[in-house]
Amino acid sequence: MGFFSNVKTDRIITEIRGCTDPSSPATQKLVAKLKDGGEDAILPIVAALPDADKPVTAALVEALSALVNQKSFPKFILAMVQGSPKVVAGVKQALAASRAYPPHMLLEALNKEDNPRSALLDVVVAQKARFGVRELLNAAATARFEPARVAGAPVSFNVVWLVTHTTVRAPLRAYVHVRVDGWKTL
Repeated sequence: MGFFSNVKTDRIITEIRGCTDPSSPATQKLVAKLKDGGEDAILPIVAALPDADKPVTAALVEALSALVNQKSFPKFILAMVQGSPKVVAGVKQALAASRAYPPHMLLEALNKEDNPRSALLDVVVAQKARFGVRELLNAAATARFEPARVAGAPVSFNVVWLVTHTTVRAPLRAYVHVRVDGWKTL
């Protein structure tokens, strides 16, 4: 990233911090400038997320969601691994809002040990229409499960995989016909 593009991106982020409404035309114009920054704008935007309030976070997440693609996807995963909880939440929202990357990259990221699995699973749920049942079942079959831990000690709980609507059956209805003194009742 060049020095001048870094300064320009930081200036735009500072201007966005001064805006109170993320849907205002001025803020949208600044967000469009961030989107034009390309991949070089990802790291400064991610660096601005921990200190951002809600309207600024919404504008930065909008810019990030436009910058996600197959090439930049590893930068987003790295930001989730190294970032604060606010960064993880912002990147998660950006990944959930974007469709510009192949969905199998999410499943591959889930299989890596250091990646935040709960945040990635939230993104998978948000992108569930992009996955086939077979892809999800293969990912579940190859997933490496670890016990849940509280204060370092493992805690037992049940893991249930449920695939719904794979078998279609007619509803069962039972009718009882009773005749009492020549009258039919159901």
